[in-house]
Amino acid sequence: MLADHPEGLAVSDIARRLKLPKSIAHRLLSILTDCDFATQDPITQHYRLAIRTAALGLRFFANIGMERQSG
Repeated sequence: MLADHPEGLAVSDIARRLKLPKSIAHRLLSILTDCDFATQDPITQHYRLAIRTAALGLRFFANIGMERQSG
């Protein structure tokens, strides 16, 4: 879901979209943030994916040979 919202989302929006209690959504986001897979904007408090998440996806594709399968 965060990949579809590069501007980030508020924890309340995330909880509503995932149909989770806000406390559970916040805990999951805290874990993602602690592991550097998500970041929280200090001004808006919105959560978005961190660069590490994209890097992990690129590494995965490189390891399965996706870069050779273009076209």
